[in-house]
Amino acid sequence: FIGLFNDCSRDVWGTPSLRPMQSNILRLLIDPSLPNAVLAVYRTGLGKSHVIRMIGVLDRGICMIFIPLLTLSADVMKKFQSACQDFGPVHAYHLDELVDSDRTLHDDVLSLCMGLKPSTESTVFVFLSPQHLCKYQSACNVFLACGGKGTLRTVAMDEIHLHVAHGL
Repeated sequence: FIGLFNDCSRDVWGTPSLRPMQSNILRLLIDPSLPNAVLAVYRTGLGKSHVIRMIGVLDRGICMIFIPLLTLSADVMKKFQSACQDFGPVHAYHLDELVDSDRTLHDDVLSLCMGLKPSTESTVFVFLSPQHLCKYQSACNVFLACGGKGTLRTVAMDEIHLHVAHGL
């Protein structure tokens, strides 16, 4: 797996190699003989977001990333949107921002997710707050349906300390 991980990191994301902890987390997530639920707690800057980017591209399909409302920086979105497209389409959207700024695009993202087939070559990173699923039943229904048909491949929580500190 290490060669595959480093190839993906270099070719898709422009990061030449992975840290050992990143490779270990990815192995846990991708090896079907191992448990695939992981809690990764590391200090800022050690590459947890890169692991999420990697698993999204390796698994393809939808990678849902829960973030506290309005904490995602433009820099993080830019990194997720910077994927090399030569290895399959990679998209990244922040649903909380779209619902207020471009409701049509928000709905188009939900349609894109619903239209994915289990054999997709695309990766769709969807950032959203937990509140978004509570407030917008259509989004909740789409992701439940995607989970049922197997296109929702990964669910991650970022900045979990803020979820815990400020909960719903």
